[in-house]
Amino acid sequence: MPVTDLLRTVMKSTILYLMLFALLVGACTTADREEPADEFPEEDSIVRSDQEEPDSLIIGETEKEPLPEVRFICRDIGQNMDNPLFEVSLLVGSSYYTLDTIHTCNSIRYGDFEEFEIPNRALSAAGGWWKDAGDYFYATEENNQIVVRHAWQTEEQSTQGYFYKEVRRIMLPSPVILEDI
Repeated sequence: MPVTDLLRTVMKSTILYLMLFALLVGACTTADREEPADEFPEEDSIVRSDQEEPDSLIIGETEKEPLPEVRFICRDIGQNMDNPLFEVSLLVGSSYYTLDTIHTCNSIRYGDFEEFEIPNRALSAAGGWWKDAGDYFYATEENNQIVVRHAWQTEEQSTQGYFYKEVRRIMLPSPVILEDI
């Protein structure tokens, strides 16, 4: 086999490998990210939960529908140095529910749930401490509903701990069941 035929074969193989590599890299990009709907707060005014939610939950032998995106949104609505205010809302899928107005609001990372007495099964959590008091929220899924609980604390509190109370229930849409005819 002459040297020119060998070089031609090596070049064809190299070009083929480079094309396959470029195709693989192109297929792995994440250019199809969803943007929030227009009715939601501007991107720079919200704080998102770091928690990854599971794709689906398996109970026994039956698989449930994946949950919609569930996360708290903290929107600054008029902060000044003496009295900051944040609107706390919950995004469930494409629906937006305003819950309360508090003095400070940040997402609470999954790794910090225990510190705030938030159960591990919580889908998202948010809250914060300002001056002598704090407000905290978390959301769980129970019986095809998103349940939101709230707790507050003060420095003068006589008993330690967070005493969460249910403040909102949001029905999840029922899954559509298609039957063969």
